[in-house]
Amino acid sequence: MVYFLLDPKKLGRRAREVFESPNSQVHIPTMALLEVKYLIEIGRLETSIEEVLAFVESSQNFHIQPFDSVALRHSLAIEGQRDPFDRIILSTAMSLKLPLITRDRWMRSVYNKCVW
Repeated sequence: MVYFLLDPKKLGRRAREVFESPNSQVHIPTMALLEVKYLIEIGRLETSIEEVLAFVESSQNFHIQPFDSVALRHSLAIEGQRDPFDRIILSTAMSLKLPLITRDRWMRSVYNKCVW
């Protein structure tokens, strides 16, 4: 989502197709939005969380997905990753049985529904 919003040229071909399709429904884990806020705070992204949220909330294609008990159970079963952002983002996709748009190699190595 960050690449789509700030630098779409960096997206992989398949990821770009998902974001650009008018029929795509992209579920964004709440933890991904919190990670965006963190990246803004440490200076790795130059935007505001308010701008990101305004864009996401105004789009028919984006849906904010809460972290719930089903995602929690998936998160607890994930091993080999200490980053709570990555664990929860991945577990949210797993709990919904949806593809995950990511360039993260670790996520792609443990979840076969990743798109990039």
